[in-house]
Formats: sequence, structure tokens, C-alpha cells
Amino acid sequence: MKKMQMACIITGHPHPALPRLIPYFASNEYLVFDPNIYYKNGDPGGSAYNSVVSAAKHFAKMPWVDSTKMAIQGQSWGGYQVAYLVTRTKLFAAAWAGAPVANMTSAYGGIRWAVPEPSFQYEDRRVALEQAFGNAPIYI
Repeated sequence: MKKMQMACIITGHPHPALPRLIPYFASNEYLVFDPNIYYKNGDPGGSAYNSVVSAAKHFAKMPWVDSTKMAIQGQSWGGYQVAYLVTRTKLFAAAWAGAPVANMTSAYGGIRWAVPEPSFQYEDRRVALEQAFGNAPIYI
């Protein structure tokens, strides 16, 4: 049985490049999976680790997966997940973090042209920081 390389594509949210990436990888003989990450409030990176790494380890046991040739890719929020995961596991032989959120503190007050107030993304959505920066204690 031929072992195949595998790509984990973390979509995170609809992105114009993603519909093209999956057929690209598949047409180059990659198995592709898009994990469904279950987020725990206050722990977006740990949540990604629990969901993505457990799935990748499961696939690595399959006789048709080459566990030495697994890759991970994510863009924007998915890029954050990739950047986090490569600091926590050596499971992936290659990683591509496109435009990741590398610093949530500065991104919290960042400019989003399509969204007038980006802080809601870090308080009410999947990032779900434990508390809003406005409610956090200030240390000087």
C-alpha cells in the first residue's frame, strides 16, 4: 500500500485562497484534512493543540499515511493556530503560517478596514480571551 503525504489545512474562516489550496494539495498527491477545532474560552492555542494534534496522531497511525511527511497550513486565524502548534509539537515536517496573528495584544486594538471595532473578535468570538483588556488589571 502506498503511503501518502498529508496536509492539515486550518481554515479558521473563509479566505479567498483556501478554496484553491485544497485542490492544489490533493492534485499533488496529498491527503488533506480540515480539522474542526473545539475552542475553550481563554485557551485558543491549547484548544487547537487538543483538536489538531489528536487528529493528526490518529491519521499518522493509518497505514496509508506517511507520518514523516505531514504538513500544516493556516491563514490569518488559522495562521495563529499553526504558529502556536509548531512551538508545541514536532509532528509536522513542514508548516506554513500565512499572515498569522502573532501578538494578540497589539491586534486587539489593530485596524481592520472591514470591521470598525476589532476588539469584539478577542472578547466574544472563538479567540475568547479570559477577559477583555479593558477589564484586566493594569501593572506598571
